[in-house]
Amino acid sequence: MTFNIATFNQQVGGTLVPNNLYAVQITFPIDPNQTNNFRLMWPVFAPTAPDFDTVLESLTWRCVAAPLPGQAIRTSESNRHGLGVREKMPFATAYTDVSLTFFADNKGDVTHQFWKAWLEYVSTSIGNVNGRTAYTIEYKDNFTATIQINTYNVDGSLLQTHYLYEVFPIAINDANMSWNEMNSLLLYNVTVTFVNWAFTNNADGSGD
Repeated sequence: MTFNIATFNQQVGGTLVPNNLYAVQITFPIDPNQTNNFRLMWPVFAPTAPDFDTVLESLTWRCVAAPLPGQAIRTSESNRHGLGVREKMPFATAYTDVSLTFFADNKGDVTHQFWKAWLEYVSTSIGNVNGRTAYTIEYKDNFTATIQINTYNVDGSLLQTHYLYEVFPIAINDANMSWNEMNSLLLYNVTVTFVNWAFTNNADGSGD
């Protein structure tokens, strides 16, 4: 097949998706039967911070990088007929962790407070036991959330919505500070893990 520029323009012209038009939303379940979830405990962890919903909204505008979730097939290697060329055989599905990047906030640094509080709620100190600090892990239903990543077209219309289910943070990574970077902003990079993900293709109604 010969290359034809007209055919190329017809196939891709106006159909490619920009990677800088997106919005990230974090949603925690509201269950009146839960009395010890992270949403309700937020005033304890951050008594001087704004209310929980205000913080979640502010994080949407401060998320400077948000990769879409990935998926991989886990494999093991075996020899054909016990010898010879090795081949990969699938045995499970794995989801890759997602690394989100946020601007720091100079009004009490709510961004850092939120992620630090969420991590500490997952693994909470229960005080001193026999001269050592002891920790306990909270029930998973009390600390997981849903993360929604919307991608948009250049005209502002919604293209796709990716959903990450049963999300919780596993690390606040090092934040770089340097006298050599005079015009840079402080960023927080947070790694989250999740159980499952799906997407909706709003352009044609399809999706997983």
